[in-house]
Amino acid sequence: MNVDERVGQNIRKYRMAYNMTLKELAVLLHKSVSTVSKYEKGDISLDMSTFVELSRILKVSPLAIIGDETAKEEEECRCKPPQVVEVRPKVLEADVVRFQNNKEKWVAFVGLLDGHPYEIFTGLQDDEEGILLPKSVTSGRIIKNVDEDGNKHYDFQFENKRGYKTTIEGLSEKFNKEYWNYAKLISGVLRWRMPIDRVIKLVDSLQLDSESINTWKNGVERALKKYVTDGTKADGQKCPNCGHETLVYQEGCLICKTCGASRCG
Repeated sequence: MNVDERVGQNIRKYRMAYNMTLKELAVLLHKSVSTVSKYEKGDISLDMSTFVELSRILKVSPLAIIGDETAKEEEECRCKPPQVVEVRPKVLEADVVRFQNNKEKWVAFVGLLDGHPYEIFTGLQDDEEGILLPKSVTSGRIIKNVDEDGNKHYDFQFENKRGYKTTIEGLSEKFNKEYWNYAKLISGVLRWRMPIDRVIKLVDSLQLDSESINTWKNGVERALKKYVTDGTKADGQKCPNCGHETLVYQEGCLICKTCGASRCG
C-alpha cells in the first residue's frame, strides 16, 4: 500500500466515524464529490492546503491522516494533548533564524507561544525589496495589526543595542506569494501543536516543483530543528556514518548514539 492509498483509507475511516457522507465532506472542502472519492481511493495526492483543512474538519492530527504509527499510539492513548490556541495573540515573542537559499540570504521569523513555535515567516534579507535587519538581531516580537477595512498585516519589532525599538512593517508584503502561502500552511500545523520533529518530517515529505522552493523548504527545516526537544529520536533516519537508526536531536543537530557522528543544518 502506497502513501496515497493509506491516507485515503484514513480519510474514509475518520469520515465514517462522524457518519459523514462523501458529499457532505466534499461541500466542507469545497471540492467535487469525484475529487474526494479519488482522495479516498488513493488515486490522487492531497495538496498541503487540503491536507490541513481535512485535519481541521475531521478533528484529528495531521499525522493520524498520514497513518504514522506514533500518531496511532497517541490517538489510542488519548493522553492529555498540548493546549491549542486557535486565536492568535496580538503580540508573539519571536526568534530570528538566518539561512541560505540558492546563494541568497534569507531570514525566518519564528513566532513563539509559551516557548513553542506557533508560526513562521520567511523572506529575503539585504535586498531593496527584502528585509533590512542588523546581523546582531536574533529575537523580537511579531505584532498582528488590523486596519479599518479589516485587512491584517504583521510587523516585526526589535530593540537595538541602545534599547530603541525599530519596527519592520508588512512582513507578508515582503515575501514571494508562493513562499508565503506555504509558510502559512506550515504555521497552521504548528498552531495545532504537532510535535516539531513530526512537522519537520511533514515539511521534508512535501513534493515541490522548483529547485528554489525545495532549497527554501530545507531552510525552513533547519529553522525548526532548534526547537526539537533534546533526546528526541529521529525515527526512520539512519546514521550516514555507521548505518544504525540511533539518531537523536541535540541542540538542533542530529547525533548518532552508536558512533557519535553529528550533522547540523
